[in-house]
Amino acid sequence: MRKTGIVWGKIFQQHLENVDNHPEKADRLDAIYNTLASESIMKECIEIPIRSASEEEILYVHGEDYYYNVSQTEGLSIGSLDFDTWTTTKSFEAALKAAGSGIDLVSDIYDGKLNNGYVLARPPGHHAVTHRSMGFCIFNSIAIAAEHLIRNKNVNKIAIVDYDVHHGNGTSGTFIDRNDVFYVSTHQMPLFPGTGYMSEMGNGTGCGYNINLPFTTGLGDLEFHEVYKFIVVPLLKAYQPDIILVSTGSDIHYSDPIGSMKTTTDGIAAIGQILVDCAEEICDGKIAFFLEGGYDLEALGKSTLKTMKMLLGMQEYPPVCSSVMKSDFAKELVKEIMVSNLDWNVF
Repeated sequence: MRKTGIVWGKIFQQHLENVDNHPEKADRLDAIYNTLASESIMKECIEIPIRSASEEEILYVHGEDYYYNVSQTEGLSIGSLDFDTWTTTKSFEAALKAAGSGIDLVSDIYDGKLNNGYVLARPPGHHAVTHRSMGFCIFNSIAIAAEHLIRNKNVNKIAIVDYDVHHGNGTSGTFIDRNDVFYVSTHQMPLFPGTGYMSEMGNGTGCGYNINLPFTTGLGDLEFHEVYKFIVVPLLKAYQPDIILVSTGSDIHYSDPIGSMKTTTDGIAAIGQILVDCAEEICDGKIAFFLEGGYDLEALGKSTLKTMKMLLGMQEYPPVCSSVMKSDFAKELVKEIMVSNLDWNVF
């Protein structure tokens, strides 16, 4: 059994509490927590104390005006930061605590107190950009956690992998000009937010450190596993990060009402398995998962349960792909990468 940290708590269910007509509703965490409780998974994990991020920590990534605007939603029964991103009385507090607790989890992993962990908090974060909310996201917790490690732990290189069905434009944009954070995303295109083309490879010193691997609709476990095993892992090995952070999204599941992918719950856990195995090889197993999307409640609960079992070392989920790349999609993606001026010499 590994030492696996977990961030969870009632405050994260109080964001949009009693709001039923929004996809990113409190029922999402109810589904996760109840599924984990059914097999006593919480008892096997090390619980991270919940704390609010300071204003200074939020400003690692976000602007002062934006922080102020979000703070003004505190106590309001219902409000909106944009068309998609709503708030209720506890949303500001929940967003602060998702960010603060995420910082503490990744710090404990990097310091060797934990092997790995999962931030099971909401609101999600990977669409939140510097000066505004977007796509259900308020504060970009995974980007804030990465900045904390760089500023306060002297971490030189961090990899962020995003397998949500949507491109994590907020995370990508935060580090688009830098090479101390390597961002790689697999996502459906065309789909919200309309970013994440393969040509978006980074700017200046960040060129080549922002990798987008857009998927066409209807792809399943085989294609995902081959892309992660034969493309993402070689890139991670070439980069050699000190820690890997992962934005997760069960909205790549075949039953999700927003995405159009065909993965299974075992297939989603196997993506995590590929990344955990890679982390074991290149950065002493230091890896942290952050909850982003996923809107079919049963799929969300089951995929999270299986991912937690994998993190704890209770069960393995091997990928369905073999040692030889077979899917036409993965082969074509490799060809596109090889002609895209990515000078990493890994294919």
